[in-house]
Amino acid sequence: MGHEIRNLPLSQVEIEALDLFDEIMHREDFRLDMMLEPGDLQFANNYAVLHSRNEFEDHGVHELNRKMLRLWVKMPNARTLAPEFPGRNGFPAAVVLA
Repeated sequence: MGHEIRNLPLSQVEIEALDLFDEIMHREDFRLDMMLEPGDLQFANNYAVLHSRNEFEDHGVHELNRKMLRLWVKMPNARTLAPEFPGRNGFPAAVVLA
């Protein structure tokens, strides 16, 4: 998407490299599946790790539904993001109500 934002077309070599990357990342032998259980913690650097999740279905009873807390941590030596990157550190700025 970055090349589209900057209006810089990809070369054929770049397109082929991205196609190969896309092919490899869908291979099961390059994938790690995990089931998070109550009390588990997972730390992931969104700028270094590709990750996703499968669909899940909650119990339908509020007390039994999963509870998830996200903590966004920015290290003092974190990489500088492009000025057009959305929000602060990739997530929208908080809305302040008066």
